[in-house]
Formats: sequence, structure tokens, C-alpha cells
Amino acid sequence: MLSSNSIRIWRSSRALTLLPLFPPVRKLLLFCLFASVCAGGCWSGRTTVEGDVTYDGQPVGVGRILFLPENTKAVKRGGRFENGHYKLSPPEGPPVGNHKVEIRWLKPTGKKYRNEFQEELDVLAEGLPEKYNDKTTLTATVKPGHNVIDFRLEK
Repeated sequence: MLSSNSIRIWRSSRALTLLPLFPPVRKLLLFCLFASVCAGGCWSGRTTVEGDVTYDGQPVGVGRILFLPENTKAVKRGGRFENGHYKLSPPEGPPVGNHKVEIRWLKPTGKKYRNEFQEELDVLAEGLPEKYNDKTTLTATVKPGHNVIDFRLEK
């Protein structure tokens, strides 16, 4: 008698047992099937985007970049950049599509202040015009995969 845990090939009127499938083997096969389906169909649509940010020909020191998708149901994505270079990889990477882009740079003003621990720190102020952040005119199209998008900002 064949158990219900067996794979059978029907030839004429009798069944031949090929491989008894013990519960751990079945679980492994189901996991592999699930993993392969997710690899092909559960893609989040997030991408990798990197590039350089310059202002008046010079790399912007430390700042933040934010990708605002045209699709209002998609989530905004962004992050910090240093030495004029940014890189956003999944899950921080923006979704595929057209975006407005905001770039912020807190630039030292040359003034100093003391914090509550009596440390002397630079006074910082937004170093870029509003057309690059609050009233941005910057746009970018993000494609599937790896993207290189540079922002050459002018005064």
C-alpha cells in the first residue's frame, strides 16, 4: 500500500513509487517554490540611485537629497550625502518613475555659538536657493536597476 506522502507515476493500472516525501523535504520544496516566485514577482520597484551634487562648480559638503515621486501613492525616498556624493540603495532607493528632487545643504555661515555643553559649533544656514529645495525645479527620471544622476546646481 502506498502512503499519501509519495509521488506516484501511473502506468496502466498500477502505481510506481518514485520518492517518499517526508515532511522536511516537502517543506524545503515549498520554500524553494515560494522563494523563486518572490524573486521574480515580489520586486518592490525600488532602485539604486547615486550621483554627484555640485553648486557653482564645487561639491556640496554635507546635505540631504529627497526624491518626490509624481505618483502620489508612492513613498518619498532620500538620504544624506557627503563630499558632494550620494547613494540610495534599496530600501532607501526611490521607486521607478518621474520625480521632483529637493536638495538641502546646511552651510556654515562663518559665525560660531556655544551649545549647552559649552562646545563651540558653527552656525549653519541653508546654502542653496529655494529653487533647489522648498520651491524645487529639479526633476529626475529613475529607471529600473542602477541609476547615475548628477545635479549641477548654478547660482
